[in-house]
Amino acid sequence: LSGYRVVVTTFFHIHEVKAAVPAEGPPVVALLSKANISTLLRLTELPPGATVGLVCTTATGSQNLLRSLQSAGLSDITPVLASADDPWSLDRMLEQTRVVLCSEQGAARIRKTLPPDVELIVSDRTLDHGGLELLGDLLIRLEQTARQVPIERTGD
Repeated sequence: LSGYRVVVTTFFHIHEVKAAVPAEGPPVVALLSKANISTLLRLTELPPGATVGLVCTTATGSQNLLRSLQSAGLSDITPVLASADDPWSLDRMLEQTRVVLCSEQGAARIRKTLPPDVELIVSDRTLDHGGLELLGDLLIRLEQTARQVPIERTGD
């Protein structure tokens, strides 16, 4: 990681990334990612209590997707969690629903395996603009710090 000034992740993965980056490595910064408004609007069009499959590449990602929907106020759906790396969970989910909300990475892995009558809603995530501005400020500060050369004082 010596060639990198900052490691950027989401708040959902900040602890995992911090654990993976050595102490002498670059700082780890978390940015807030939020569901795209069109994704949220499509979910509000579903009937109250509609069963929706939530799929990411891993089970942890699917749990994070559920928490994200709940924090956006979408608690009126019945979630069925599955992960792209677990075919059994996908089969179980498809026994219960024909609407699947999926991360971009998960969609790339399962799209071709879904039956034609399944609606796939890709959860396009966007980064919070305030967080991006803070990241820009941090990069500027790091660049300024890197350019500063300590002044050595010789015996006065």
